[in-house]
Amino acid sequence: MKSAQTTTDIFVYAFAVIVVGLILVFGAKKIIEIRNTGSEVEIMQFEKQLETLISSARGSGNEFIENLNLPAGFSEICFIDLDKSPSAPIQLTHPIIYDSWDAETQSNVFLVQNNKLKSFYIDNGVIKVSDNSVINCEKDNSAYICCKASDGKVKLKLSGKGRSVIVGEG
Repeated sequence: MKSAQTTTDIFVYAFAVIVVGLILVFGAKKIIEIRNTGSEVEIMQFEKQLETLISSARGSGNEFIENLNLPAGFSEICFIDLDKSPSAPIQLTHPIIYDSWDAETQSNVFLVQNNKLKSFYIDNGVIKVSDNSVINCEKDNSAYICCKASDGKVKLKLSGKGRSVIVGEG
């Protein structure tokens, strides 16, 4: 009787280990999936916030200095003027952005995260780049500007000029 019970106990324990292992694997997958969905939602909220700010700045004379909180994990934001030709300096520092610009993919805002990026498009002709000099941002004339975040924030100046908005360092 004891050997039959021992054999049964081994199968019960083995089955319990398998069930717990499956729960852990599927649970971890769901947690990762939920986290990724949360990141995408945060990016979409940021995009909507930026579109709202740019719409608010439109019109002659409207000017805002904004501290934008970049979505978690992103360290830099870049704006390009699609009416300008791709700029050579950005090819060295951000080759993926350069390739996108050169291929005319119609993305004019880029969130940079290490070697990955997220791009989106804000109404053509709206984004222009300031001619002013910068301290904490990288830019080439008025073709593009890339600003690194400090503690997850980027300070930008948005100046409305009729239909377009000039983006500069705040």
